[in-house]
Amino acid sequence: MPMDPPTPLQVHTGVHGVVRDATTGEALQDRRATIAVAGRGHAVHSGDAGHFWRLLIPGDYTVTVSATGYEPSSHQVTVKSITP
Repeated sequence: MPMDPPTPLQVHTGVHGVVRDATTGEALQDRRATIAVAGRGHAVHSGDAGHFWRLLIPGDYTVTVSATGYEPSSHQVTVKSITP
């Protein structure tokens, strides 16, 4: 059966990084941080050495990072569209 060519999809777009102590600059290794996106119900947690990845479609977001013993920190981020 004939079919139309596949439409290019964006995969693996979002935000990622390392959660660090604001004073020392060291990655959080002894506790997990929660990374929440305003208006989205699913938060993610940092893994080993503070690394995190949150898949998001292109757009503007407010991302809040929190961890026990630290003040929450919010950041405005833009996820850009990937062009093939």
